[in-house]
Amino acid sequence: MTAETKRKRERPNDRNSDRKFPIVALGSSAGGLEELETFFLNMPPDTGMAFVIVTHLEPHHASLMAQIISKTTTMEAVQAEDNMVVHKNKIYVIPPGKDMRITDGTLRLSERSPGPDNFLPIDNFLRSLADDRKENAFAIILSGNGSDGSMGIRAIHANLGMTMVQSMETAKYDSMPRSAIDTGLVDYILPTNEMPGILTSYIHVLRARAQPSKAELVGEEDVIHKILAMVKKQTGHDFSRYKKSTISRRIERRMAVHRMDTKAQYMSYLEANVKEITILFKELVIEVTSFFRDPKAFESLKNVLRETFFRPTSEKGHLRMWVTACSTGEEVYSIGIVLRELMEETGEYLRVQIFGTDINEEAINAARAGDYSPSITNDVDKERLNKYFIKHEGGYKVRKEIREMVIFTSHNVIQDPPFLHLDIVSCRNLLIYFEPVLQRKVLETFSMALNPNGILFLGASESITGFDDRFTTVDPRARIYQRRQYLPSAPPKDIFVPFEKGAVAGRAQAGLSRVPSLNERIEKVFLDEYTPAGLVVNEKNEIVYFHGHINKYLDPASGRANLGIRSLLHENIRYIVMSLIDEVRSSGGIAIKEATRVRSNGSTTYLNIIARSLDHGPVSDILVVFDEKAVPEELLKANEQAAGPCNDARIGELERELNYAKVNLKNTIEQLETTNEELTSTNEELTSTNEELQSNNEELQSVVEESETGKEELNSLNEELLTVNTELERKNQELSQLNSDMRNLLNSVDEATIFLDNKTRIRRFTPQIERITNLLPGDLGRPIMDIAIRLRYEDFFADIAGVLDSLNTKEKEVQTKDGHWYKLRIMPYRTVENVIDGVVITFTDINEQKIVQERLLSLTEEAQASQEYAESIVNTVKEPLLILDQNLIVRSANASFLEQFEASSEDIQGEQIGGILNGAWNIPSLIDRLKGLSGEETAMEDFPAEAAIPTLGKTRFEITARKLLIPSGRSGSILISFHRP
Repeated sequence: MTAETKRKRERPNDRNSDRKFPIVALGSSAGGLEELETFFLNMPPDTGMAFVIVTHLEPHHASLMAQIISKTTTMEAVQAEDNMVVHKNKIYVIPPGKDMRITDGTLRLSERSPGPDNFLPIDNFLRSLADDRKENAFAIILSGNGSDGSMGIRAIHANLGMTMVQSMETAKYDSMPRSAIDTGLVDYILPTNEMPGILTSYIHVLRARAQPSKAELVGEEDVIHKILAMVKKQTGHDFSRYKKSTISRRIERRMAVHRMDTKAQYMSYLEANVKEITILFKELVIEVTSFFRDPKAFESLKNVLRETFFRPTSEKGHLRMWVTACSTGEEVYSIGIVLRELMEETGEYLRVQIFGTDINEEAINAARAGDYSPSITNDVDKERLNKYFIKHEGGYKVRKEIREMVIFTSHNVIQDPPFLHLDIVSCRNLLIYFEPVLQRKVLETFSMALNPNGILFLGASESITGFDDRFTTVDPRARIYQRRQYLPSAPPKDIFVPFEKGAVAGRAQAGLSRVPSLNERIEKVFLDEYTPAGLVVNEKNEIVYFHGHINKYLDPASGRANLGIRSLLHENIRYIVMSLIDEVRSSGGIAIKEATRVRSNGSTTYLNIIARSLDHGPVSDILVVFDEKAVPEELLKANEQAAGPCNDARIGELERELNYAKVNLKNTIEQLETTNEELTSTNEELTSTNEELQSNNEELQSVVEESETGKEELNSLNEELLTVNTELERKNQELSQLNSDMRNLLNSVDEATIFLDNKTRIRRFTPQIERITNLLPGDLGRPIMDIAIRLRYEDFFADIAGVLDSLNTKEKEVQTKDGHWYKLRIMPYRTVENVIDGVVITFTDINEQKIVQERLLSLTEEAQASQEYAESIVNTVKEPLLILDQNLIVRSANASFLEQFEASSEDIQGEQIGGILNGAWNIPSLIDRLKGLSGEETAMEDFPAEAAIPTLGKTRFEITARKLLIPSGRSGSILISFHRP
């Protein structure tokens, strides 16, 4: 049975029985082998886990990793193969030159991507492992260079897996551990030898929680509500309407990290450790993101945006877009790149403003930076990388033209007011974590925030079910929808979720579960459908409550979200509402502005605006009511008949606004008069004090006049000194710069150099001079003759004096006493004024050159002697001999050849063998055999030939030839001997 057949037979049972067992991926690079050995030496062999080792291997050499690891454990270690099913208690090692992923518990191999930037095997495997194993996916990052593994850590964490990283102080190469730790998503940072113990404890807690008892489940719901209340109190964010299964799993993951068995234990731990609440908050904020996630959906979005906003007939001058739950910004920049491409392709350059929001401040800060690890090459193609990113040593940074489109801000889509007048909203893979009630609330928000025909982009598992009256489906597969031109006549109520002041989310949920009475249901309908819209502001003028159909009166400004009423009100009524609030704060009671005309979304509404205090005591919270009124029939007719803007109704409205402004101005003047009276009283007191000071001032005046003359003289002198000082300072800066340049130049040149003045005293030297003499900084100013120079050069000091006398440069090869060779150069030191002010002595290291020269000379002499020796031997042989090169050209002949054939060296050297002696040896069969010696053959024995020799006539010969090999093993010359039988 072959291994492949065995795997195929095992696969069905494996997938059914072992689908949930944990898989641990260990990623490492440089210095990782020792750490892997340490890990498995300490890992029990029967934990029920599988282990997959992913390392950076040389693609063209076989790997012995599996054999090495197998010596440290009794578990079986094998090199992975394509379609190999993963078994528990077994170790799998990535093969060289391959990329590896896992799908449905089966390893899938592919050829590695070309180029170092695209080869991120650890990230690739971890991301696939996170999708395949979810909470049973564990990642361990060990010693290595680069950042491979950091993106995989994010994916493992987002899918409720567990992450470990080797502590940087124990890693031989800490780049990979550092990059993983910088994600802020690592559960354990510890030495490798401690990892197995923590890992097995974590598994034990997970298995204990896999099947909780009924009693545990009954008590846990209340504990979860209390935990979420603690999170809300510290962070301000309410997770009570998230799906309970999601919340429970993420709490249980933190319990496993701390090895706790019950949620009550974990709640007690939270009460004693405030930092853990922040960590749990980050755990609850799901951050699964990447560039161009689901490329087909992005391609569809690009086509939809082209047809909607980039047609030649479109009069759209700008685009406003909102990307919710943007995490670290990958999706925001992806859409920005798509919009930029559309502008370049169509020539329609719109003004684009993209709001990227998230509740995680750390993620928002990372998004603003726009700096990403090299692993984004897995998600962004090469063309986009080169065009829209700047590559640097640590990864890639989004280019400025894309970043300028985007504004990132902290914002909670559940409880903060939305951005309005939007053309596009992207909310991908957020709704899936919400309960149905909250999903509907958020979709209602989006329907009101979008302009007519605006685009809604959702995640692959999300839809607009129940909102067909507000959206049409553009692309069901890509989850792209379009807001209808007109919304239903009954707009959604309470777009923003009210703040629960002083209430715990758990109690609110408990209240929702009670069936309301008939009276409560009737009152709810009256409150929701037949009472005017309104809001409540606190003493800081921040909105703390919304009621009714409030959206049409609000127009949030761009930028960071806040609940200040001034920034949220529509500009048509902002001045009026703020005036009413000020009036209530100053005088109490009720303030009313009647028949206020408001334009919103192309329609006109008339309303009474009422402001009043909620309390009978000091004014703190103020209720503002927007009571809509029907448009007077006579005013409607007047509007229809009016030819211009200046009709009676408009004049009446302007007069009312003017009268209101006059009243407000009068109140302001009264306040200013009161303030002025207080200032007058204060001024009288100051006048009295001033008179006393005036008397003292007159006494001091005479002293001042006396000192004034001296001051003027000092000023004159000071000005002169300042001028001189400025000039000296400038000169000093120039000298300092020149000195720095000189010092850097001398240090950058790898030559020993000494500067002497005209009395041969040491002025300056470079550090390299220590190879020749032990000069110290304290030797500056000493005569060079007082210094011991380690040279075999008796005329050194005399030559220095000679150069100073003759002004001619002196060059000489000198040797130190330890045998090191230098080229000495002594030349005059000329100042800028061309005055000789000493000498410069340089020592250039030529030791390697001298060694090579001596070696070449020795080899030449040896070769010459060998050649003479060989020639003497050849010339003593009585048989005629020829030496040919590989091209069968005669290079030399012995004396016997020249004598017997009556030839001279000049006649035959440099000629083809077939051309010498009047072509006597131009025998085709002989030539062919000799050519064979230029190839694979090495010898030719007793080849019979008959040649017409000019001095001998036709003569028979037996010719023997040998190929001579040079020391390198390559073919050299051919030696031929001629024998007459």
